[in-house]
This record gives sequence, structure tokens and C-alpha cells, in this order.
Amino acid sequence: MNMNFYMYLVQYLSASHSLIQIVGGFIVQIFFALAVLADAVKIQDQGHKMVFVSGKIWALGTLCGGVFIVLAYWIIHHSTLRSSVDSDQNSKPVSDVPPRGPVYDY
Repeated sequence: MNMNFYMYLVQYLSASHSLIQIVGGFIVQIFFALAVLADAVKIQDQGHKMVFVSGKIWALGTLCGGVFIVLAYWIIHHSTLRSSVDSDQNSKPVSDVPPRGPVYDY
């Protein structure tokens, strides 16, 4: 066997190795996106609101941005910042005017 065969073999293996990394990375991003989407649904079921955008957009952003978007999602929705967002939403001023509605005279 000559040297050209070995060079071709090395190039082929390095190219397939790169392809495996790309496909594997994309599969990991798909799982991250599914996890973000499931977590967003769970957060909304608990009565909390999503910050900035909906859960579907967070999942789509995870597909495009990867781990960095997952990190941003976690910081916003699961770190101690989340408690300050919830307390701001719950501290709405209370009006002295009664709500409008039908008046029932019995």
C-alpha cells in the first residue's frame, strides 16, 4: 500500500468524525429544546408567566443558539431572579373602585 491510501484514509476518517460531531451536537440541541419546551409548559401550568417570549420561542431559540440560550432561559426562569419577577407581578396596586358587573337586587 502506498502513502496516498493512508492520506485518503485519514482525510475520510477526519471528515466522518466532523460529521458525527455536527449530527451529535444537533441531536443534543434538539433534546435541550424539548426539555426547555416541557419546562415552559410546566411553569405555565403552575400559574407563572414566561418572561420575554413564549415557551415555543424559547425552544426555537435553543435550536438556534444552543447551550447559551438554555443558560439564559435557566437564569431568567429558575434562578433567584425569578422570585423578583414574580413578586413584581403580584404587587399590583389595588383599586378602591369595585369591579363592574351585574347588580343583583333580591
